[in-house]
Amino acid sequence: MAINSYLKFLEATSKLEINIPPNGKRILKEILKRGYGHPCRVQDIISMQEIASQATLHKALKELIADRYLMLKADPHDGRARHIQVTKKTNDLVQKVSKLIEKSAQLNPK
Repeated sequence: MAINSYLKFLEATSKLEINIPPNGKRILKEILKRGYGHPCRVQDIISMQEIASQATLHKALKELIADRYLMLKADPHDGRARHIQVTKKTNDLVQKVSKLIEKSAQLNPK
């Protein structure tokens, strides 16, 4: 049953139009893993060299901001630093994927 659920999930997610490059997906994943109580700074992302180079990460971050998946907010304690926040667009995407996971996991009564 687990394989069948996984295949259903893959089929359903392939129908979602998510035009986020792989490095952008990795950045979103890292930000979402931290949760809302742990703000992520731009420097935190740029320093993730295990994902890609600083230049590549900076470019991917700028694209996510331009595509309105992320937004920047000034750090109230350090004017030089900027915090990264997910937007409604990202939250909506996470909700869609979550619903697809739930739907895929439901047993097929046949």
